[in-house]
Amino acid sequence: MNITLDSRLGCIAEAIGNACIVADIGTDHGLLPIALLLRGQAERAVACDIRQGPLDSARRNAERYGVSDKVELVLTDGFHGVEVYSPDAVVISGMGGELIARIISEAPYLRGDVRLFLQPMTRAESLRRYLAQNGFSIAAEHLARDGKRLYSVIEAGYAGKTAEYTEAQLLVGMPEHHTDMSLFADHAAMAAERLERRRDGLARSVMQSDAPDVDMDDAELSHSVRCRTYTDKTDILTQLSDTISELRAMTAAARCDDPADTEHKKG
Repeated sequence: MNITLDSRLGCIAEAIGNACIVADIGTDHGLLPIALLLRGQAERAVACDIRQGPLDSARRNAERYGVSDKVELVLTDGFHGVEVYSPDAVVISGMGGELIARIISEAPYLRGDVRLFLQPMTRAESLRRYLAQNGFSIAAEHLARDGKRLYSVIEAGYAGKTAEYTEAQLLVGMPEHHTDMSLFADHAAMAAERLERRRDGLARSVMQSDAPDVDMDDAELSHSVRCRTYTDKTDILTQLSDTISELRAMTAAARCDDPADTEHKKG
């Protein structure tokens, strides 16, 4: 008996490869750790959630698939108490990037020899900023397509060294970290289009003195762009335009590097 995972969870499972003990933070129905056990990708699993309801669902699924003896169910907030199980791979997925960053910041264990697989639903730029500023190194970034949406899966570990990212790199990741250039090209292009809409709206407000101020707490703008204090909206326009230009350059470069796209052009 096996489990068919959706594209998002399937991408996480593929990125993990093999592990001894996998901890799934925010496990919900528990299908990811159960699938890893059934496929032989993990020897044991720890399924964690802050609510009892999802853990009850995970328990029923573990019993249904015959792996209940290999799954520990833990009611906890974030990673608290999970270190006693000594996981070597930790998944934190299905929540906002800022919450994932908070969970990591409260777990000293994750600064050890542990592989992290992080899947932010929103504010991925905030998560990348936290990782870069707090000594975590991004080993790879994977993308999963579900309809019109692309989900990021960030593979990271503690290295003890900080890193510098541009605004565009915070939004979509560094190109060299991505494993699929075709998906990355689409990812960068979509980010550029979102920023262009915000920039154009701001430009109109600059031209219309009676227009309301643009809300800079937009989830699609990176943390530093949202939080800086500007005396002139034109400074924001310049920053947005620079970021858009970098995203467009990333898109073009990724499409040139994509073998499938190159073959298509030859044909």
